[in-house]
Amino acid sequence: MEISENQLEGERYVIGGCIQNKEIYYKVLEKGLTSEMFSDARHKLIFQNISEFLNSNKEISVNLLIEFMRLRKTLESAGGEDYLNELTAYMPVHTQVEAYANLIRDCYDGRRFIQVLDKIRNDFDSKPVDSISDYIGQAEKEFLDVTKGRRISNFKTTSEVITALSKKFDDDLAMRQREHISEPYLTGYSTGYEDLDKLTSGFHPADLIILAARPSVGKTAFAINIAQKMAQRHPVAFFSLEMSAELIMMRILQMEADLTSTEIRSIGLNNISGGYSTDMKRTNLSNAINKLKNEQLFIDDTSALKLNDIVSKANKLASQHSDLSLIVIDYLGLITTPINRGNSDSRAQQIGDITRGLKALARDLNVPILVLCQLSRKADDRANKSAKPLLSDLRDSGSIEQDADMVLFITRSDYQGGTSEDNKDQKPQDIDPSRTVVHLSKNRNGQIGELEFSFYKSKSRFEALSKEYYDEGGEDF
Repeated sequence: MEISENQLEGERYVIGGCIQNKEIYYKVLEKGLTSEMFSDARHKLIFQNISEFLNSNKEISVNLLIEFMRLRKTLESAGGEDYLNELTAYMPVHTQVEAYANLIRDCYDGRRFIQVLDKIRNDFDSKPVDSISDYIGQAEKEFLDVTKGRRISNFKTTSEVITALSKKFDDDLAMRQREHISEPYLTGYSTGYEDLDKLTSGFHPADLIILAARPSVGKTAFAINIAQKMAQRHPVAFFSLEMSAELIMMRILQMEADLTSTEIRSIGLNNISGGYSTDMKRTNLSNAINKLKNEQLFIDDTSALKLNDIVSKANKLASQHSDLSLIVIDYLGLITTPINRGNSDSRAQQIGDITRGLKALARDLNVPILVLCQLSRKADDRANKSAKPLLSDLRDSGSIEQDADMVLFITRSDYQGGTSEDNKDQKPQDIDPSRTVVHLSKNRNGQIGELEFSFYKSKSRFEALSKEYYDEGGEDF
């Protein structure tokens, strides 16, 4: 059975975590993890040595473990000192430990299942079968030996759920006190826009949030605005599958310095700081650069990323920054998968696989994920071009609507849309600023409604207007 890179990386995170924190070791033990469940022989040996080391020691570190294994003459067989030091680069966040332990157990059960299948087939081919009933009975017993240890979610009692919920409330309160959050409506991460926070209560950990619009309406600019504002307080990951990191940073500079790209290029980015300057534009740019250097925005501009790549990179970043507050992906339609079903439904099915994978990632990391998405042409073909988009306008797959916890649409007053018979789209007019409406059309845990913004396209900036539109109450989905 072929061993996947995801499985090996999960093993590295578990081993690396156990080497650095004994609490992680005890947590995976609670999940029933044993040394034989690791697929890599080195990892089997290291985990076994960790177990034996902690049986007689209170604390653990990579140096202590190396000396322990050197004395037992198991160090070289486990990859040597260099490999153990390399594993310390893998440190899972608290929410990842259980997921990785479950992955290792599931893969181990899969290997055992295949082995049992091969044994049953070989026994049938190589040994005489006196009684088919006895043969089937023995096969059933061997299957049972595998399945009875398989990980199956247990039922939770009301007492257990209430205890977990109370802990979550306590953790939320501690976080609010730590971050000096006084706004009673804010129960998640602030987006940097007060009115949007009031409507959504902030972006909540483990939520999958969809931001959708027709091309050129401003969804990337709006996502960049939110990411940059959130990065002032906590780390933010931005996966840009379409734009380069340099172009994203140019937009952020435009927004922060209140300058157009032409003005920034005319000033230049070198030798702009230092000394007193009467040139306000130059001063604004210098201040913006100095401010942005202290923000924790991590940009990955690899094109044509696969879902597994995003999961792997996000896990690695989260292990290095436990306070990761947001992951942005621009955009859904450019994520690729290895699936190729060869039928007309293949792309819709792939999109479904991707959204389910992203929702699982959000839950595993306990981080909100904002995914940009295009609307289908149906939104343009309606008689009323400025009408609020429908959830059914989400492009490629109904699974987007199903998996999302929150769906935001963007419409602009200067966007005409529509398609002519020769298939030429009409683009937004050059109105700056343009009236832009953000529609919260699905909110699994709260109300829905609309907010008005002014979009200064030349400076990539969204500014909230004071006028608000709210529906009464929420909507069930």
